[in-house]
Amino acid sequence: MYNAESFIYNGTCSDNYNLTIIFFDTPEYHTGLTRETLHTERTLSRSKVRYYGSRYTGGIEFKFSIAKKDAREFSEEESIQINEWLTKNSAPALLHFNSNRSIYVNYYAICTNIEDKIINGRNAKTLTFETDSPFAYADMQSKKVTVNKELELDLYSHSCEKYYYPKIVIIPDMSTSDITIKNHTDQKSLTLNLTHHPDGIIIDCADCRISDTSGHLIHLDSLGLTVHSESPESADTSESGTLYFPRLLRGRNHLKLTGNCSVEFIMEFPRKAGSI
Repeated sequence: MYNAESFIYNGTCSDNYNLTIIFFDTPEYHTGLTRETLHTERTLSRSKVRYYGSRYTGGIEFKFSIAKKDAREFSEEESIQINEWLTKNSAPALLHFNSNRSIYVNYYAICTNIEDKIINGRNAKTLTFETDSPFAYADMQSKKVTVNKELELDLYSHSCEKYYYPKIVIIPDMSTSDITIKNHTDQKSLTLNLTHHPDGIIIDCADCRISDTSGHLIHLDSLGLTVHSESPESADTSESGTLYFPRLLRGRNHLKLTGNCSVEFIMEFPRKAGSI
């Protein structure tokens, strides 16, 4: 990353503004992978703590400087256009550094600060980006299939975590109503009735959101949602009695799809790349 000369943010490349990266701030400790352990308290009668999990304490922060490729000063209009590009979104957007690194990764970040500076005699802007996650992400991939009554397929999760929650786009055939996604590996399934949604739906499994293809949220009762478990032992206690959003376990997952529809699984696996 530190040998990158340009970057893409929110769908726009810095080359469009005739910019180049001239300096990266490389703090000694700022990978974003700092974890805090969760455990019981030590007492006089119990000196050994019991660990029950951990959590990440923050994301990743990038700080780097940009200048014009021809080393000229920014005009007022150019400065305004660059500032507007970097600050127009209020939520994290895709940030990718164009470098010769062997691993292709993206970040989701928001620009939190822009400082106008003179660096080595050049008119420059120092940018600070803050990510929404301690992870980087592999390039997006998808698997699209057409289901005629039944279809079985394998999906592989390359996530660095135990579970990965994909996005799922379902476009039903006019001749079908109920559609089931069953993950034999996870021993759970989700059944939806799309009678009232003939144009299709999008399931954001990570955020537990179901919307139509225009992005409007859908009331769950209009989908006739049900949840099944093949065996009592397969259900996590924390999920008992709750709606199951399909997830992929690390490695191979064997799925069975039922209904008449097209289904697309969209995956963007996290990578523990830190701020390399």
